[in-house]
Amino acid sequence: MRLMSLLAWVASALLLIPSTGYHLFNGIPLGRPAELGLLLLLLPFLVSGHLRRLWARVLRRARPSAPAVLMASGLCAVALKCLLFTFGGYSGFPACYHALDQRPVTGSCEKAYANPWHRFSVTRIDRTIDFAAWWDQVQPPTTANWNLSFLNSIRFNYYANGSIPRTRVPFGAMWSGALDTPEPQTLRITYAGEGSLQIGDRSIPLPPHYGSLDTVAVPLSAGRHQMFLAYRFDDGSRIGDGVQHGPYATLRVRTGPRGDPLTSSQPVAAVNPPVAWRIVGRVVDLIAIGFALSLASVYLTLLGKLSLIGLAGCFLAPIAAQQLPVPAFFVRGLSVYLIIAVVALVGTIVFPRRHRRRMLLLAWCGAVLLVASDTLREWPSLDTVYLRDGGGDWLMYQSLARSVLDTWSLQGGRDVFYFQPMFRYIVFAEHMLLGDGDAGIVILARSGVNIAILWMCWLFTPRGLPRTWRGAVAAATAVLLMLFVNFYSVVRFFHAGASEYPTWIIFPVALSMLFAAPLNRWRIVGCALLGLAFTIRANQAPALLCLLGAYLLWARRRGPSHLIWSISAVLAVASLPMIHNFYYGGELVLTTTSATIPQNLIVSPAQVIAAASDADSRAVIRRQLDGVLQIGAARAQRMVQGADMLPAVRALQALWLLAIATTFTAGKRAGGIPRIVSLVPGLFLGVHLFYQVWVYYPRHIVIGYLAMGAVTFVAMCGRRLGGVTDVIARVAVTRPGCIVEGNGGVDETRTRDLLRDRQAF
Repeated sequence: MRLMSLLAWVASALLLIPSTGYHLFNGIPLGRPAELGLLLLLLPFLVSGHLRRLWARVLRRARPSAPAVLMASGLCAVALKCLLFTFGGYSGFPACYHALDQRPVTGSCEKAYANPWHRFSVTRIDRTIDFAAWWDQVQPPTTANWNLSFLNSIRFNYYANGSIPRTRVPFGAMWSGALDTPEPQTLRITYAGEGSLQIGDRSIPLPPHYGSLDTVAVPLSAGRHQMFLAYRFDDGSRIGDGVQHGPYATLRVRTGPRGDPLTSSQPVAAVNPPVAWRIVGRVVDLIAIGFALSLASVYLTLLGKLSLIGLAGCFLAPIAAQQLPVPAFFVRGLSVYLIIAVVALVGTIVFPRRHRRRMLLLAWCGAVLLVASDTLREWPSLDTVYLRDGGGDWLMYQSLARSVLDTWSLQGGRDVFYFQPMFRYIVFAEHMLLGDGDAGIVILARSGVNIAILWMCWLFTPRGLPRTWRGAVAAATAVLLMLFVNFYSVVRFFHAGASEYPTWIIFPVALSMLFAAPLNRWRIVGCALLGLAFTIRANQAPALLCLLGAYLLWARRRGPSHLIWSISAVLAVASLPMIHNFYYGGELVLTTTSATIPQNLIVSPAQVIAAASDADSRAVIRRQLDGVLQIGAARAQRMVQGADMLPAVRALQALWLLAIATTFTAGKRAGGIPRIVSLVPGLFLGVHLFYQVWVYYPRHIVIGYLAMGAVTFVAMCGRRLGGVTDVIARVAVTRPGCIVEGNGGVDETRTRDLLRDRQAF
């Protein structure tokens, strides 16, 4: 078992360690579909000992020495990647990008996540110089395939009339490289902009040309030529100028035999590195493919033909929603195909009573395929950079993350935090892992939310849902919850990069770690996650404190040592922003300095007191209440953001009230969680009776309704704390040695023998 754990970590190192760009699995950043696919294949093996044991059996069935051979090959590949990174050079054209109206933060070239180590003192290595024409009115806004991630910086915060459009920021670039032409050819440069080309001792100007595309042909003799190309784009466009401008920056350098038309030419390629290094890269790729095949064989062993058909359906559902006629029955914002896929995913989790680990793996694969297909039908490729609008939070978050890349300092752009503290580091880590593009980040984030909900449902239904009305309500809640997080009004916040989405993942995971019986060893981690959620969104503090307090009361019989460790875990993580503020700014500020500014604190305590006699105060409070509960204006105005999820919101509200009534009117041991936990969604939402709710609506209330669904599902499962306490309580009647604690907790040491043979865990 230890060998397989080490093998999983060797596979992770093989995938992540950076290398050169001229082979497939070249490490961080994982900007290629094959790399992202291997990452998604590998993740379940890093957390599941059962999967690693099955992996070992599959390998030994092929050959007894297969695990050892795979381990040796992986270690060899890791060493080869280190050699490639150090001595392997590059393949392509070193490119230096820079804005024309702003200087780079450091050096003469802007930095990019595609080359985070700033190797060769350039922005990145471009395999070809082939950037096609692009026009305005493209959603989401991008800069064609230039992928200029440095524009997502507060230095380019343009949005007012008369300023530069963010999609047409003036910039320049320079490339150098060697061309090898075995026979005479013609170099054709198609461009919109201006620049100059240096081939050997010849200098060819590229005169300014912005209204349309122009082409310059340069004859090349056989042999090797050193090339230097400088380019700039500045068409003088301004917001609100009313001028119809030509194509966006275009530069296509292609080569072909003399006399052939432009359409038959190919993008120019630089001289390749020595063949020995290319062979080393191919060896690394073959070993990585071997790991991928061994992992895929485990999936094929577990998932039968029917499961594979279901996974194909999950992948095709978003495509069907776009290509096929939508039936008359639909829920706002979701096609019937997506609804069927979501219902199937929930069904694989909450209904089966056998092979439950297999069902969880099936749900993981289905959720990933569903999200990936839904995301990639809107994004051209994984490396496409989404340009955030000027004057918005999304641009600020990206800019603060870039400050870490530009300076390699944890200062994060602020001596004392003003915006949400931890999210900038999460964004930085996401881009370091997946590169400049945003599609891969969206896939991982949305998959995280979906699988967190499914995992929670799996943990709290170890023998399937009970065949009672409570079980039916729980199943309906799980389906509603999955639909809710896949509405466009919620999905668009993943696209934009809202700071809330990590807390949407954390809440169901922390709830499971704190109260699901099988996760006894993860209680401290669950407490630490509550502290992490606080550092990401400090406005969620009341609800997080309530959840923590409920856990500490429930777990008090585990002894003072456990309580001390739990509280210490929360404080250690939650105090990180304060440590930063004191270290860099010399101020003991707990989180941020923006908590009480008028733009955030809409309703003050004084206004609440004055509401009885002041009509204006009542109007402000009512407007906040409309936003929190989606009533009034939110219901009347169908065009307001969040209107598409109104049916799900109404259903979640009704089911939550039913869960509260059931929990508080039942006996002490009836229900699935401590009673106070059922009030947590009200605290998530109640904060926004006072704090801003209408900016980027409904971003602030999503966590409240997600929590409604989560606590309702757990409360209505009909089982106590992970689905095992009701079984133990029945056994305790005839077996006095099994002790059930008075506060609803379980003496898990005394009852471990009762749970040993359960197939669910």
